[in-house]
Amino acid sequence: MQLPIEDKKLIDILCDVHILEGAIQNAPLDLKDSLAKLYYDQVYEKHQISESDFRNSLEVLENNPNYLSKFYNEVLVRLDTMEKKSYKEKYKHKKK
Repeated sequence: MQLPIEDKKLIDILCDVHILEGAIQNAPLDLKDSLAKLYYDQVYEKHQISESDFRNSLEVLENNPNYLSKFYNEVLVRLDTMEKKSYKEKYKHKKK
């Protein structure tokens, strides 16, 4: 199966997307769409991809449930690692 975006890069992108979705979750309704557009555009720019390639990659994944599951397991592991690292950094100076 060939994705428009390399697997490793897409995992990085999906991690960023999950973080941005969390960031806009509690935004006022009248700002959500414009914030989402702004944040997604920043992700596309950061990773030097087009919206079309991103959407096409998601479509390929959605049409291959086994691969999607394996793929998202890696995304979840990465996000969990990021969260643990952030937590350690936040509280490393608070030890008694």
